[in-house]
Amino acid sequence: MSIVLSVKPGNCGKHDSQIVLIAFLQKVMLDERITIFEHECFNPVWREAGVSPDQYQLISDSLLRMVSCMVRDEQIVGLCGGTKIVKKVETFVQGSS
Repeated sequence: MSIVLSVKPGNCGKHDSQIVLIAFLQKVMLDERITIFEHECFNPVWREAGVSPDQYQLISDSLLRMVSCMVRDEQIVGLCGGTKIVKKVETFVQGSS
C-alpha cells in the first residue's frame, strides 16, 4: 500500500516557517537551550533587525490586542493570521536570484 501526499498549490511552507520562528523566539525569550540551526539564525536576525531577538515584543503585543478584541466583542469567533511576501525574488533558502 502506498500513501500519496497531495500538496496544496501555492502553499510554499509559510506555516512551517512560522512554527520554526515561534519555536526560535520562545527559546530565545525564555533563555532556553537552542539548537545549532537556531544559533546560526540568531546573529543574522540580530544583525538584520538591529535588535537582539530576545527583545522582540511585536508578536506577543499583537496577540494580546487580537485576544482582547475577541473578549470585548462576542461576535468575533476566530482569528486568522496572514503572511505577506516582501521579496519574491529572494528567499531565506536560496538567496537572491
